[in-house]
Amino acid sequence: MAEKPQGRDDADVPSPERRGAFALIGVLGAAITAMIGIPILEVLSNSITKKRPAAQWIPLGDVADWTEADHKETEYSYHYKDTWLPTVGRSRVVISGKGDGDLQVLSTVCTHLGCGVHWDVGRQQFLCPCHGGVYDADGNVVAGPPPRPLKRYETRVDGGILQVHEDFEA
Repeated sequence: MAEKPQGRDDADVPSPERRGAFALIGVLGAAITAMIGIPILEVLSNSITKKRPAAQWIPLGDVADWTEADHKETEYSYHYKDTWLPTVGRSRVVISGKGDGDLQVLSTVCTHLGCGVHWDVGRQQFLCPCHGGVYDADGNVVAGPPPRPLKRYETRVDGGILQVHEDFEA
């Protein structure tokens, strides 16, 4: 009588039907992992590389509306692609006529922690309500914690329209 090999039991060998079911489960699992994992990896890689919109000239309006402006605040919008979705961004700026025909456009974002600053007509200064930052009429730091002046935008007039150059740098 032939001896049965040690450690081998016919119950341990999967049937061909079971092997096919395991293979199908493996293929389905790989497909589901790919369907979920690829978009997640794309979002993570885009957030790591921090794709920014391309620099662009953005119209603010007729230059005649701004030549006599005394720190007048306005908002503009721009279009860019955030990961794969077309998105509209918005920014606020303050425009002032310098008296010699030149216009100055400053960001309203405090350079300390990004709070919104406002122009105080009585004090003739920009004030940040968050941590007491104070800027002069040209956006230079006067007091408080801000590490640098307000962002000053490059401007141009094209066809009578005042435009700012948005480079999307911090």
